[in-house]
Amino acid sequence: MTGPACSRCGRPLLMVGGSVPVCAFCLLRAGTGRDYSLVSVLGQGAHGTVYLAEQQPSKRLVALKVLNGSDTAATVSRLQHHRRVLAALAHPNASNILDVGRSGDRSAYVATEYVRGLAISTSCERSHADVPARLALLAILTDVVRSAHQRGIAHGGIKASNVFLVDTVDGPSVRVTDFGMRSADESADLAALRGLATELLQPLNADGLFHP
Repeated sequence: MTGPACSRCGRPLLMVGGSVPVCAFCLLRAGTGRDYSLVSVLGQGAHGTVYLAEQQPSKRLVALKVLNGSDTAATVSRLQHHRRVLAALAHPNASNILDVGRSGDRSAYVATEYVRGLAISTSCERSHADVPARLALLAILTDVVRSAHQRGIAHGGIKASNVFLVDTVDGPSVRVTDFGMRSADESADLAALRGLATELLQPLNADGLFHP
């Protein structure tokens, strides 16, 4: 039995989260279609759908986020500004914005580095990271956010699923993704940082060690 088809082009629909059908071809046929080919759906949130895509002609893998309800010049302009600031910031722990534009349905899209790694909370749990190790990771995250704030950019969505630990030649490294995808202020980031710190430190027992 075949799955649902797009009403515009008849192609099979991708199922996001097992239940939300989207047509990747129609979504990206104008604008991003000439630059990206979709590989898979990485997920969907309140602000948009994230695809694993291959950038042409370099064939570099990127995370391509198509934002919901963002058909405004102001949104694209803001994201382009964030791209320039993050490039100038050049923080080793901040994931860069590679491209900004509009998709076939006029929604804003953002291409960022595709980060291969584990969410910070998952990584800490699996490695049984102790208090000093977790505090060191939080210090790096705080430095990324502080550095961006000094240049006028708030993250706007700090949470465990946007902070990864990736393997490098020098060992695990923090990578902050999804930077500046929505309008926010510094106070929202600070509140989110406190929440993430609580999430990372609550599982620890009095001896300072994580016990599954």
